Amino acid sequence: MTTRYATGWVSALLALSILGISHGVFAQDQGHAHVIDGVAVYLGVIPAELISEQYPKQAPEHQMHGGVPSGDHWHHVNVAIYNDTTGQRITNARVVAQVWSQEEVNLPIQKKPLEPMSIAGAETYGNYFHMPGTAMYFIKVEIDRPGHTPIVTTFEYYHRS
Repeated sequence: MTTRYATGWVSALLALSILGISHGVFAQDQGHAHVIDGVAVYLGVIPAELISEQYPKQAPEHQMHGGVPSGDHWHHVNVAIYNDTTGQRITNARVVAQVWSQEEVNLPIQKKPLEPMSIAGAETYGNYFHMPGTAMYFIKVEIDRPGHTPIVTTFEYYHRS
């Protein structure tokens, strides 16, 4: 991870830490930063209950993506994307994620758009996914930008319940 991107991602983590959300619940290893065709893709995952605990029901953060899902084992998947050459954040993309686990056999593949949102004043993309149990999850991210070839990358995320 290069410094220019780490600074932006660290500021997002710092903002969440200031709000009382520990950065320890985010992606836990360096495998959550990929560079594909000149685009740097960063993945973060936090339990939805942390968002619910930090914001009142009327707050925009609580309402994003149709609202924080009720029930156990919901997680917010967040992706930040940058131009790897310039370090400029990419904000005009259509981003879709698929989440699945080969260990959680009763859990179907979940495919959802990652909606634009703001973290620490910078645009990222996110949505909620159901991730029960301690298991290895695969998070496939598809990024489509006007005038560019679509980008696809898959992250491995080890989830501990």
